[in-house]
Amino acid sequence: MKKKFSFSKDFIEKLVGITGGFFNNTDFENLVSSFEKEAKLIKYFTYSAESNLLRIFSASFDPISLLNDCIKYPHHIEILIAIAANSNYLTDIAVMNPEFLYQIFDTNYLQKPLVKETIDKELYEGINKFKSLRAKFNFLRSYKKRYTLNIGINDILGNIELEEATLRISIIAKGILKYLFEICYEEIFNKYEIEVQNKRYALCALGKLGGDELNYSSDVDLILFYDKNFETNKKHKKDYYEILSETAQLFTQSATEITDKGYIYRIDFRLRPDGKNSPLCRTINDYLRYYETRGEDWERQMLIKLSFIDGDISLYNSFSNYLQGYIYPSSFSTSPVEQIKRLRKSIENRVGDKFNIKLFTGGIRDIEFSVQALQLINGGKIKEVRTGSTLIALRVLQKYNIIKKHEAELYKSAYIFYRKVEHFLQLMNDTQTHEIPADGELLDKLAGFMNFSSAKDFKQHLETFRKKVRHIYNTIIDKDVSNLSIENNVLEKIVFLNKAAAEKNFNYLKTGTGLLEQKEFDSRIINMFHKIEPSLIKYLNQSQSPDKVLDNFVRIIKSTSNQSIWYYEFSNVKFFNMFLHLCEYSQKAVDLLSLDKSNAELLISRKVFTSDVKELFDNIKINKLFFILSVQFTLGLIDESKFSKILSDFIAHNINKLCAELNVKYNFFIAGLGSFGANEMNFSSDVDLIVVAEKIEGFPEIQSDFQKLLNEIKKELTLIDVDFRLRPEGKNSPLVWDIKAYENYLKSRARIWEFQAFSKLKFVSGNKLLFNKFKKILYHQLQNLEASIIKKELKEMFEKLRRKSYGSFESFFDLKKSKGGIINIEFIIQSIILCRPELFYKTIGSDTKQKIKKIIKSEEEFLELKNLLSIFKFLKTIELINQNTFNTKGSSLKDEDYTRKIIAAKMKFNNTAVFDKELKQCIQLNNSYLQKYL
Repeated sequence: MKKKFSFSKDFIEKLVGITGGFFNNTDFENLVSSFEKEAKLIKYFTYSAESNLLRIFSASFDPISLLNDCIKYPHHIEILIAIAANSNYLTDIAVMNPEFLYQIFDTNYLQKPLVKETIDKELYEGINKFKSLRAKFNFLRSYKKRYTLNIGINDILGNIELEEATLRISIIAKGILKYLFEICYEEIFNKYEIEVQNKRYALCALGKLGGDELNYSSDVDLILFYDKNFETNKKHKKDYYEILSETAQLFTQSATEITDKGYIYRIDFRLRPDGKNSPLCRTINDYLRYYETRGEDWERQMLIKLSFIDGDISLYNSFSNYLQGYIYPSSFSTSPVEQIKRLRKSIENRVGDKFNIKLFTGGIRDIEFSVQALQLINGGKIKEVRTGSTLIALRVLQKYNIIKKHEAELYKSAYIFYRKVEHFLQLMNDTQTHEIPADGELLDKLAGFMNFSSAKDFKQHLETFRKKVRHIYNTIIDKDVSNLSIENNVLEKIVFLNKAAAEKNFNYLKTGTGLLEQKEFDSRIINMFHKIEPSLIKYLNQSQSPDKVLDNFVRIIKSTSNQSIWYYEFSNVKFFNMFLHLCEYSQKAVDLLSLDKSNAELLISRKVFTSDVKELFDNIKINKLFFILSVQFTLGLIDESKFSKILSDFIAHNINKLCAELNVKYNFFIAGLGSFGANEMNFSSDVDLIVVAEKIEGFPEIQSDFQKLLNEIKKELTLIDVDFRLRPEGKNSPLVWDIKAYENYLKSRARIWEFQAFSKLKFVSGNKLLFNKFKKILYHQLQNLEASIIKKELKEMFEKLRRKSYGSFESFFDLKKSKGGIINIEFIIQSIILCRPELFYKTIGSDTKQKIKKIIKSEEEFLELKNLLSIFKFLKTIELINQNTFNTKGSSLKDEDYTRKIIAAKMKFNNTAVFDKELKQCIQLNNSYLQKYL
């Protein structure tokens, strides 16, 4: 026997408080009993429903009168219980506007047919009672809530069918939006003191509103166009386009603004031609030309639901009539089914396992998309199928035997069932939701509302509908299901770190969008992508970092306004694979490409692959050179040594050009030191320079000349730090020293570390004879230094650097500064050549590898140092790959599996373990040589 329903003790106590002893015990018990009897019919009348009921009582103008009327008129109780149990949103309306209750208690009002003309008259008369914008907007907000309550309670009580409910919601929306737009239109004209013009525009609905199928909490999809542009007023020089654009902005703001009175509608103009980044409105000819030349299949599908809201109806009719041939052509070059199939599949991929009644397989979208496919295919011959209503279209398709009777009936039943579920979910809290809860009170309430005894029964019924709908969908849309499932799984086999982000990126590359939110790519670009898609999938399957490939691919495509050029070039598989390799292994190149669009021309034109980069020196800036070098190094066209040489030569070339413009009478030379002097620069290297003059006396302008030159060099080499800080006495001394003063400094005050710096000396510009004289001064001064002192200071310097803690192989390893790194090789070389002045002199201007070769050649005991050549190349290659791949500064190699994995793969090691072993062996051997020679 079914347990009798009774209100909670808390509810009864609060109801007693509201009635305040007005009712005697018998009347009170009868009142409670009447409400309990009605609540019993609601399968899940919960504590939250009790709270809603109490809120309605308390908010009433006269709670006692309301409850007294409930005893007299049981119909009142039915309505109140229905509201409280099924909709927090309708409860809120009744609480905020208790006067609406007595309207819906009136059976004549509740059952009165909703007629468009009556609504139009009510809105017109209501708005004209108010003068201020705010008051007019509040009237529209209130009007919407009043009719939402009316339609909602009729819907819940089953007084109207689904088709009537959505039609009424749509009529109210179109009426409100019509007058809202007209209010805004008049307001903008008044703002500029211009006489209001006749309506030369057409405001049109798309989507559910366009098909008169609006939900209780749907976004409203609109487009706006006008006849032609003209100057509305010479005083303010306002074109009609500007007036209409401002109107649309005010209209959108006013509709979506959330106030204490609520909001009107969520407005969306993103389905207009060219999407959200295009003007809010354009001329009718602009729109027609767009659809004629660049319109896509999904836009045909969208325009099926086009309908009129406000403006010039003849303008709308011209637009609609012209588009009929576009929407419903007599023949298609490509079946619209293919586009619908792809679009539907992209939606399914994004939804995943979510229990979304609109988007999951066998849901509302399957019904709508398959019906729309049949409309597109048959609309050219059968005009009756040209309707925005899904249910009307189903009837017509069945009438002409395009869809079988049992299929049409199943689709109709499922569609009505799904939309009722959707209405319940949205009426509950006025949220645009389509997701069925997995469990809990809301699911139980939904099951009860749909007349199921349990949530389990509801889910079983839902699953049955889903399977049957999907089966029919497949017969219409997807006869070769297996092929489509293969397309769906193209990303499944690829190991992504973030599958959702990867799918989003892939979808953007395919279409420019995820759903019909905005238009990005036209059909031509989409077809181009389909041609390169197999190559992309193949690369991603073999990639060490497929997430990064897609991230960077998307970033580059988003940074360009002409995607078709890229996709066209990618039809060359070799070039496309090179591009993808850059996306994976050169964050440096990707960042430079994204930040400077002119780099794209270098890549697309293939100039970036030139074998003689020096030919470009006079025509490119440093950022362009970095891009070229990054690309060539990544693709293996140059090694780390060639990279450094080209970069150093470019800098020397530019310094020489600027020096040539000095036009001075004194002799000088500029020399490079550090990595620039050794031709061993990387992406984060500084440029260290010294300037030596034959004499300074008699040339008072010399310091300012070179200060200006330094500034010009810095301007030319914007991405590099250029400095003269290695001059005698450091940054506080004059920029330019004469050679005699320099010689005195070297004799009296120079430290060993300064001779270390001079071991990387290179002539750059100026007087070569003066430079050679300076070299001899260095040579003679070294002859005066004892080898033991040199070694002692070198050891102290090395230990001092070690104490700065540049990491170890176990934490992080600084390829340059950690013990066992490049610093070892530098100190080994310097300890040998500084103690042998002749060797020092011979190696000035040489790079590290040349120095090692000269050292080996100088004495037999140094033959073992031949290993330093391969160690140096190995470490410098890792350093440059690290900087290039991750666009990082410095030489620190992070102790991260991902970092090591990528570098190991780039250097063609079988795995990270083999790479680590090789690096450790280099470090150990490097340290053993250091121990011996220092």
